[in-house]
Amino acid sequence: MNAKELYQKILETYPDIGETTICSLHKPCAKSKRCDEAPLHLYIDFDRVETEFDRGNPSRQSVDAVASAGEKFCFIEIKGWKDFLQWNIPNDKTIALQAQYDLKGKFEVSKEICIGIAENETLFEAIPEVFVLVTDIDVNEEGIESFFFNMMALASTATDWETKCNIALKRELDNQITSVPKYYVNCKQLAGKLLEISSEK
Repeated sequence: MNAKELYQKILETYPDIGETTICSLHKPCAKSKRCDEAPLHLYIDFDRVETEFDRGNPSRQSVDAVASAGEKFCFIEIKGWKDFLQWNIPNDKTIALQAQYDLKGKFEVSKEICIGIAENETLFEAIPEVFVLVTDIDVNEEGIESFFFNMMALASTATDWETKCNIALKRELDNQITSVPKYYVNCKQLAGKLLEISSEK
């Protein structure tokens, strides 16, 4: 079984779930459309897959979505910052607490569910996996790099809270997801990133 076949197997196992857009999976955007981006890629709502797979058993925390990108199977988690920054007075402590998600646990549970659906314990020995963490604020990698190099200077000036949010969440990603390639992208960049991933060797 390859990545595309696994994706199709999930759809066939739970036909009522079907496919959806990343905007529909991000709760604030699902309630009220926040941009004019046209959906360029479709995903499976993996929270719904977990609900069906674990029906009758205790619920577990899974990733938000899955997708196939060429030969790779993508586990996708969405963590928004816009509402947090809009409705809270941010500081280093609240940002650090907000960024504390069990990414590794969600990843492992999601893999277990895929293995159960495929009925193949060695499933991911043949399918390359990637983990993609998606956010709704600008992911400026150059800004993150410059922040690290200018920490002392920034301490005495106006702070870019979005940059601090990005750093906190990317740190969690780097610390928790260590066994597979991982990416941190803005939601508008996700479809392009999957296209890029699909072309990588």
